[in-house]
Amino acid sequence: MQSLFHPSSGASSPSGGLLAPKRAIPVIGGADGGKFLEIESLGRQIGEAKGTPKEKVLEALKGKVLNDHPGFSRDVLECHPETDLWTKAGEFPAGSPFAATPVEWEGAIVIPSGEIRPGVRSPKVWQAALPRCE
Repeated sequence: MQSLFHPSSGASSPSGGLLAPKRAIPVIGGADGGKFLEIESLGRQIGEAKGTPKEKVLEALKGKVLNDHPGFSRDVLECHPETDLWTKAGEFPAGSPFAATPVEWEGAIVIPSGEIRPGVRSPKVWQAALPRCE
């Protein structure tokens, strides 16, 4: 499947809302929540083990989970609200940015930066030309 996105040299003053082709809502990347829950659970356990030998073991385990994180899903999905269906529209070409707001700029979708895994931000700006809704 060909990717719609490619790295951009940058964008200045992007503005406007995200207009989806064919009245679908594109969703880029994301996570199923499993790693998040694991990391949060370890954080709680570390808090409960404060000042004990177990604290260091749990901190090391949390660090390993974060360092070994595979990154967020590269899937580009489309939600079709009128039919309540989701379809896979493609794949992001590299680590998909999380916690970044896509915006429309000059007929393209631009995604500035974003986390490619927990705590790791990417300096890349991505751009995809998408057809506008009529």
